[in-house]
Amino acid sequence: MAKGFKTETDVFNDLRSLLENSQLEVLQLVPPGGQAPLSLTYIPDGAERPKTIYPDLIAFNGNSIYLGELKPRFSKPDVEKLRSIQDSADAYEKVCRIVRKVGKTPLSKAPTVISLLVHTQENAPKVDGIVQVVFLATSGIVLLGGNKAAFDRKSSSIESMISSVSY
Repeated sequence: MAKGFKTETDVFNDLRSLLENSQLEVLQLVPPGGQAPLSLTYIPDGAERPKTIYPDLIAFNGNSIYLGELKPRFSKPDVEKLRSIQDSADAYEKVCRIVRKVGKTPLSKAPTVISLLVHTQENAPKVDGIVQVVFLATSGIVLLGGNKAAFDRKSSSIESMISSVSY
């Protein structure tokens, strides 16, 4: 394995560490090969049948819900999964329902759902509407969203990092 290469387990541990220093209530953070307890069943835009997925990450604070997928490298299928959720007419309400049912923190009436793609590929293509959290081999983090910004892992919370690159 090349020096500096991160595995999906490394990405999971990096994100877990970042979330421990946040104000987010984490409902689901699935390790590689793990079984997710929470599922989201929704009807994709243009589909007749519902689809069930198991997000790797479901976390929230009172005003925002973070729904994410984790991989060691940029994943086009995960982008498509997140896009399908965003484009669905009923997914937003179902995500909010899950958070209200399972979470302990009160959720605002109309929270923002933020789609996250978490990986290690700094040169990944930009994807409109999806914030990419990119863990570098060094202690840095790059976020790709409406803007691109670099952070030290200990410099600020994930919420403030994401708000600095969001749309």
